[in-house]
Amino acid sequence: MAARLVPAVGAAGLVVAVYEVCRRHCLAPMRQSEALLHLLADLTDSREHAVYGHSWRVGAYSRALAVSLGLSGEAADRVGYAGLLHDIGKMGVPDGLLNKAGSLDAEERALMMGHAAAGARIVLRAGSLRTLAPIIRHHHEWWAGDGYPDGLSGEAIPLGARILAVADAFDTMTTDRPYRARRSRQAALSELRRCAGHQFDPRVVASLAELVVAGDEAAAEDGGDLPTLVDQARAEG
Repeated sequence: MAARLVPAVGAAGLVVAVYEVCRRHCLAPMRQSEALLHLLADLTDSREHAVYGHSWRVGAYSRALAVSLGLSGEAADRVGYAGLLHDIGKMGVPDGLLNKAGSLDAEERALMMGHAAAGARIVLRAGSLRTLAPIIRHHHEWWAGDGYPDGLSGEAIPLGARILAVADAFDTMTTDRPYRARRSRQAALSELRRCAGHQFDPRVVASLAELVVAGDEAAAEDGGDLPTLVDQARAEG
């Protein structure tokens, strides 16, 4: 596992560093480059002070969901790796915007929304990571077609991106952010169910709910602390 301590550097320096590392080292199969993927996830999360670990959790949630939806081992790994790198495009977003406590204005929102397409462009330059590009590019598309960057809808959105959208939203809601406190896991599930069929793929939301319930039941049987989806996903990996 890659070291979790990453020095704070400017956005421009991070982008240059990632391009160079990917160019030199991401030509091997992804499993052989897993430590590098973890490092890139850490570099991404180090920019947003309140969300460190977000990319790791989203990667684990995404892989667990992919497995539960019947994807093969290699395909599930690919979704998990895309989860690790889903926010890599944010390295081109200014630090002050990433860590802004208040709401974004229209110009700031447009800049932030560009991260999905930017992330896809980054991995397209990186050998075997190219297969992650469609998942990263489309993880903010909405089931009803109201998302970005391309306004795709329904099953025209890659399944990996639909999985990643749910995993990303779940972790975002269940962790503290500069602009709001975390929600409980049950409250987050309620919101995902409310938005299923419009923002999210209903089948993916139902699968996440099943995984959370399974974790609750396992914890009740063991009489210990509630295991997280991250624990479950890492155990399977």
